[in-house]
Amino acid sequence: MVAVLGNGTVIITMRKMKTFTSLVLFVTYLGVTDTLCIIFNFLYTQLTRYKVPLGNGGCKALHFLMNFTTPVANWTVVLMTLERFMAVFFPFKISRIFSLKKSVLTLLITAVVLLIHASFALWLYIEVIDDSYIYCGEEPALQDVSRIITWHHKQHTNLSVMLVTVSVAFVILDLPVIIFYFVDRHQPLPNIC
Repeated sequence: MVAVLGNGTVIITMRKMKTFTSLVLFVTYLGVTDTLCIIFNFLYTQLTRYKVPLGNGGCKALHFLMNFTTPVANWTVVLMTLERFMAVFFPFKISRIFSLKKSVLTLLITAVVLLIHASFALWLYIEVIDDSYIYCGEEPALQDVSRIITWHHKQHTNLSVMLVTVSVAFVILDLPVIIFYFVDRHQPLPNIC
């Protein structure tokens, strides 16, 4: 619940910014996709916890939405980090490299690719009813395909974790230079490139 409120605050704050830049777009988009990811995962967890029958359509829809929103949020962090990197190292070219139109196009292309990637859930999942538990499982006829997709999904998850780690490391490693610049404004920033 705290994450949803935090994301809501971020979305409202970003929408009230005077200038709508690519960074504002990325942060707003991240807030929306992260909130949707939390809601869908929470919904699935609660529905299966209380043994609510979802039916095959419900299983397919929830798994599709979970498998779509999670990577979209992760890749938005990567795109936002790339945009910030370009803004720091190429401050005079950033408006041409990451214009608002190009940022929207980048987000749309990323979303379409991840939408296609997540579409496997529409065929793979069915409702499984055990003696005391109702959950979404794999279609028995598609278990071989599921193993391939699961391997691919694990690789994608590893890539997402690596990209987020690199993004955090980038911020942590640049922080001393930024602090130094603000403390001693008379010193020019070092040429890192």
